[in-house]
Amino acid sequence: MYSKELFGYTKNNEPVSIFTLSNDFMTVKVLDLGCAIQSICLKDKNGNVKDVVLGYDKVENYEKQDVFFGVVVGRCANRIANAEFTLDGKTYSLPKNDGNNSLHGGGVIDKSIWNSEIKDNSVVFTFVSEDGAEGYPSKLTMQVTYTLENQGLAIDYKATTDGATLCNLTNHSYFNLDGHESGCVAKQKVKVNADYYTPIDANSIPLGENEKVDNTPFDLRQFTEIGIHWDDDNEQIKNGSGYDHNFVLNGKMGELRTIANVQAASSGINMEVLSTMAGVQLYTGNFLCSALAGKNNADYPKRSGLCLETQYYPDAIHHENWYQPVIRKGEEWNHKTVYRFSVE
Repeated sequence: MYSKELFGYTKNNEPVSIFTLSNDFMTVKVLDLGCAIQSICLKDKNGNVKDVVLGYDKVENYEKQDVFFGVVVGRCANRIANAEFTLDGKTYSLPKNDGNNSLHGGGVIDKSIWNSEIKDNSVVFTFVSEDGAEGYPSKLTMQVTYTLENQGLAIDYKATTDGATLCNLTNHSYFNLDGHESGCVAKQKVKVNADYYTPIDANSIPLGENEKVDNTPFDLRQFTEIGIHWDDDNEQIKNGSGYDHNFVLNGKMGELRTIANVQAASSGINMEVLSTMAGVQLYTGNFLCSALAGKNNADYPKRSGLCLETQYYPDAIHHENWYQPVIRKGEEWNHKTVYRFSVE
């Protein structure tokens, strides 16, 4: 079952639509503004409906926000050091929106209205980023498809280009399995299927070598209360002000496999994350600050949600031994991520 309604208008008086996908287990609402996941609702163990993603009920707040609630980010998600890269011998400069670095592509596609089409129980969004947009070379045509699959939301990403450019799309939803308005996620348990993680410097740029998670706060191979170590006296934890790190996922890049799980004992809601990607950024909302009113006037303070952003490793374009976020003419870039829920 699906529906399409008017959500509001942008500051330029453009209409923003909200699409509802629902089945007997869950209801998902997405916007054509930034491809944002606006809500994911399901019943908890007591039969109470919980909305498990942070978000807004006003277009204005999606336009003003700088924390990327629910949106698709790119062309190249995560950070690029010094906001520049070299491709095929030519150097390109990007917007500096994270200190001296570029973060999540410069913040345009997540503030833009995407074209939309409803197919069966899916919504297909497309957006064309023109040659030179945000400093990137070549035209990039992006497609993001949201599909309700039984007890999960599948996100299929595709892209093509007319030349050569970077592509690393992801969704930046913040999850709180006790409900979006319930505050700190410290007690929720997280498991990440990764034997290695990517250490960063004080500016959140990778140091260049992936390290084993053994005997570190990054060993999340068993369910761990996420708040236990996020204030540890550990250089890497301090550099991220908590968890804001890439995990090198076990399994084969390109194969859909379980990469992470989250459990909330209070609600009984569990989330399994599956992806074809090489890495996932675990971010524990360390810089949330209640700047804008959330849905139903909810307050979203520091660490009131966590992100699991499937991706290539951050700044990979500067590390040739890592999977490269490069797409060329004639290629189709694609990957898939699924957020699957259960209640017990």
